[in-house]
Amino acid sequence: IEGEDRKGEYYIGSGHAMPASNGSQAPLAPNHLEMNIDKLGDFPIILMFRDPRDVVVSARHHWRMDSIDMAIDCVINGVWPTTHGGGFASFYHSWLDCGVNTIKTSYAELRSDTRGVVSSLLCQVGLLPVNDLKDVVARQSMEARRKWASLHGDSLPYGKDYQLRFLRKGKVGDWKNHLNEKQEAIIRDQLSGIVKRIGYESIW
Repeated sequence: IEGEDRKGEYYIGSGHAMPASNGSQAPLAPNHLEMNIDKLGDFPIILMFRDPRDVVVSARHHWRMDSIDMAIDCVINGVWPTTHGGGFASFYHSWLDCGVNTIKTSYAELRSDTRGVVSSLLCQVGLLPVNDLKDVVARQSMEARRKWASLHGDSLPYGKDYQLRFLRKGKVGDWKNHLNEKQEAIIRDQLSGIVKRIGYESIW
């Protein structure tokens, strides 16, 4: 959980939460893998999309997989160690089908205009920024987070090395340096349906 040193009624947690109906008595986030949609009411979920080709490259490096082909299988089919969510398409379908109000944005948009996207998202959920967004963007930049993790990563879950693997590059389009035409075609063939449903088919 981030931001505990800053006053406010909200907290920022990390995880790849799946929608779950846990009953009204369960907390909103009973764990980092689930979100209790019964407690959301009309409050929307911000659904972040990232190019699955970049997800494959990121997964390979983070999990130190032997090959890109292995990473493709893991991301598309939800094979260990990326079993949570049942694969890329299943993760997004689960949120789009669970009946909650969703606001869709993309990682590429966030990287190209971080301040503008954050401002827009706050407006869409009906919140006003408590802090200067320029300072927020600087504090949460890839460079700043890598520096922080280098200094304090040993106090975080799984240690510094694991945390820094989460912050490897964050580059949009890095897949072009790692995937061949056949591998890119496999991802496109298997995931074009969900990419189109989310509304980002222009990436192809």
